[in-house]
Amino acid sequence: MQFFDTDTLRDQELFLELDHTSEARPEEQWLPAYVFRICLPDGTKIGHCDLRIGHNERTYIGGNIGYGIDEAFRGHHYAAKACRLLFRLARRHGMDHVIITCDPDNTASARTCEMAGGRYVETARIPEDHDMYARGLREVLVYRFDLDESLKPGKRFPLGMHAPDRETVLSLLGLYGIGQADSVRLVDSTHDESDVRLNYLIDHRYVLRFCNAPGMTETRMQELSRLIDRYHSMQIVCPQFVAQPDGRYLHTWSGFLYYLSEYADLPVAGDMHLPDAKRLVFEVAESVARFADRFRNVDLSETMGMYSLFDLSPLDQASGIDEKEENFLQLTDCLNRLGLSTLAEKLGGRYAETRRQLKAVYRDLPRCVFQGDENFSNILVDTHGHFAGFIDFNFAGTEVVVNQFANLAGFDYDERKTVPVGAGRRLQHALGYYREHIGHMLKHYRATEKELQALVWYAWIVMLVQWPTLCFFRDALEGDILKDEIAELLSLIAELPETELMQKSNTALL
Repeated sequence: MQFFDTDTLRDQELFLELDHTSEARPEEQWLPAYVFRICLPDGTKIGHCDLRIGHNERTYIGGNIGYGIDEAFRGHHYAAKACRLLFRLARRHGMDHVIITCDPDNTASARTCEMAGGRYVETARIPEDHDMYARGLREVLVYRFDLDESLKPGKRFPLGMHAPDRETVLSLLGLYGIGQADSVRLVDSTHDESDVRLNYLIDHRYVLRFCNAPGMTETRMQELSRLIDRYHSMQIVCPQFVAQPDGRYLHTWSGFLYYLSEYADLPVAGDMHLPDAKRLVFEVAESVARFADRFRNVDLSETMGMYSLFDLSPLDQASGIDEKEENFLQLTDCLNRLGLSTLAEKLGGRYAETRRQLKAVYRDLPRCVFQGDENFSNILVDTHGHFAGFIDFNFAGTEVVVNQFANLAGFDYDERKTVPVGAGRRLQHALGYYREHIGHMLKHYRATEKELQALVWYAWIVMLVQWPTLCFFRDALEGDILKDEIAELLSLIAELPETELMQKSNTALL
């Protein structure tokens, strides 16, 4: 195999200095390899790394890349940054992906894999004839890094539409004063023809985003920029937008809107092997509550969040009704089709009365503009798996604060159990889950008595027709195993006393 020149493996923070290369040893399944010293720009050696070219059973366990950072220089993500430099060399050798593995107990190495953009594949058993087994290891976490820069959109990207190619992306970057890019990678998060999202990652520094989202205007971008500034004031990481020299954020290309944002050099929770997911959920909830307490009724947006009742979010405009109303209609339609019209009527009466009570007071309740879609695919975490910030502000908008809280807390009906466990048991499990989560948020938000009463009504609607809950109810009702149990559960929800959902006021924050 030909070994390439490696003088270009450098960026503003690091360079890789070649120590030596080693030829393949097929009889031992050893692949050809480069070994480097990791150095700071002034030449200080801070660690080492290596790249093995190609793939076989041995490298699936041992990985294509190894690294180590001297103790005095740890904590600066140098290992992840060195890996990205090695990716350039791997591409030159025609590799479309590399594998990195680590000991399941080495959380720092796992964080490095996640920060470098790896996708967790599995926890693999080490064969007894592998030298790692002889060193006492029995399992490794396997991460895959896709290196393909063909910029081909995913399966959801509509046929007949044309995505920007590399030349177009580089040309548009020039309008922002960005003269070159070593790496351009496409992440296609398109939902369907009406919601196209193409995200071009530029050198792990910027993201050039193309979309056809309804309601995305320059005014909206300015509004979101101010929201991001508010998050920054609370040390919450959110990538800020980058303006062109004319001061505008939003521009058009071939029927798409596009804009440039900073790249957050932190892993996304949804891509990680999290040691404590529950802790992260509570940290996110606390951040939302603290944010609301500080910024209630500040710089409210005319764009409503996706949980909004009565005032429609952009996603609700087509149907003319809010999401919860649409979900309730789906639930009652399902009940009527299954001959459970009495139950549908019973729920309908409680639902109509709850909405009537809310409609009478909701305009007087404190509101706040939130990022609005706080699921793990939009949450940034630090190297220890703690909450760090948010990405993706497509659903950001104004919400009644306690409605946001009710939706973020949610209800878990022990849905992993797909056999009957009892309607009462499922209800108590859901109530316990909600009380734990909403109680934590209210420790960090000074709610008025009027808000706490409205929270009861919002929570009842959430426990009945939040989208994941609706899907669970509908699937169970249309099956044979849980149909009777879920029908009984819905009857218990229809009769649930408001006291079961009430929370105490909190006037002093922790």
